[in-house]
Amino acid sequence: IILISLRPSLPGASRSAGNTLLDVYFAIDTTSSMTAEDYNGSQQRIEGVKQDIKDITKELAGARFSVITFTRNTYQQLPLTSDTSMVRASADTLT
Repeated sequence: IILISLRPSLPGASRSAGNTLLDVYFAIDTTSSMTAEDYNGSQQRIEGVKQDIKDITKELAGARFSVITFTRNTYQQLPLTSDTSMVRASADTLT
């Protein structure tokens, strides 16, 4: 316990603070047009959106993200969060 209290660490490790002041809103069309199979040759457009969300969350570490979907109505699927695993999980549920 004493050793843990001292918090030993190795010098040289650095970590970027990221984009902590950045809020990113994904506004996603979930109408039937997103089922068109013109992404990457033969996949549905919504698959491209999912991949874009994953790529953007990876690139903008530290930012806060929100997922908003719209058809006839608008829904906030995920409020602002910096938990990128939650954002990716939300993206995986898009249909």
